[in-house]
Amino acid sequence: MTAPRDIRDYLNDLVAACHSIIRFTEGMTLDAYLADEKTRYAVMRAYEILGEAVRHVPEPLKIANSDIPWRTMAAVRNRIAHGYFGIDDSVLFTAIDQDLKPLLPRLERLAREQGMAP
Repeated sequence: MTAPRDIRDYLNDLVAACHSIIRFTEGMTLDAYLADEKTRYAVMRAYEILGEAVRHVPEPLKIANSDIPWRTMAAVRNRIAHGYFGIDDSVLFTAIDQDLKPLLPRLERLAREQGMAP
């Protein structure tokens, strides 16, 4: 049995998943990404982890950090997990630069505020 997890563990999961997605796709063009099945699957898995971890962030912390798109992150996870057959990989790829990269510093700040080591 695994040890109980707390908010720091879930915030670490959020930060780590963002770092992974960014690292997996660093330097890739959209065409290269679309042609790389392994990377697409890895990115989808990291998005799933991101969305699952969001479910464990306490509501008061979400409300206090309303600049973070909690619902969107959970919705992306649900779309991948339940609507995998209709995923538009170009949308996921585009979201990395437009949404995830700007989001990462906010998640890292929140994780530090909650006691996660840098």
